Amino acid sequence: MHALYVALNSGINVDYLLFVKNGSKAHRLNSWLLELVSETLGIPAVTTEKELPAIRKTLRKLKASKVISG
Repeated sequence: MHALYVALNSGINVDYLLFVKNGSKAHRLNSWLLELVSETLGIPAVTTEKELPAIRKTLRKLKASKVISG
């Protein structure tokens, strides 16, 4: 969430929030937070699988020109 905060405060236009399912329990437990942030900021949340081909396919579908991770 810190990366999102920095991006928005730097004036970067954020079109989507991407949640990568990595399988860990701790990671899955935080998925509710992404939905809450998505609703609050009005930025659509998108979920994808952890395999790189799935991530690439999702990014192509969204026509992402940049990725900010964190």
